Amino acid sequence: MKKFSFRLERILQYRKRYEDEKKRQLTNAVSARDLILAKQREILKSLEENEIQTSEEQSAGVALQGLYGAGLLAQLALSEQEIIEHEKRIEIIKNEYIEAIKDVKVLTTIKESRLAEYNHDLEKAEAAIIDELATQRSPRKRYTL
Repeated sequence: MKKFSFRLERILQYRKRYEDEKKRQLTNAVSARDLILAKQREILKSLEENEIQTSEEQSAGVALQGLYGAGLLAQLALSEQEIIEHEKRIEIIKNEYIEAIKDVKVLTTIKESRLAEYNHDLEKAEAAIIDELATQRSPRKRYTL
C-alpha cells in the first residue's frame, strides 16, 4: 500500500503561516497600544505635577505652566484618539486571527480523519495478508470416507 499523503498539505502549511503572521501582527498592535498607554500615564503624571505646582506658586510663572498644561492636555487627547484607532485595529486583527485558527483547525481535522482512514485500511490489508499467509502455511488434511 502506498504511503499516506494529504492532498491539501500545501494549503494547510499556507494557512499555518498565515495564522502565524496574524498572531505576530496582533502582538505588535497590542504592544503599540501599550506604549501609547504608557505615554498617556506619563502625561497624566506631568499634568498632576503641573497642577500641584500651580496651586503652590501663585506667581508670574503660572501663565507658562498653564500653557504647558494645555499642551499636555492636547497631547493626551491625541493619544486617546490613537488608542481608539489601535483598539479598532486590534479588534480587526483579532477577528482575522480567529478565522485563521478556524481554517487551520478544519484542515487539521480533515487530515487527522483521512490519516485514521488510511491507518484503518492499512490494518485491514495487513490482516488480510496475515490471514492469507496463515491459510497457505496450514497443513491440509485429507479426509477419507
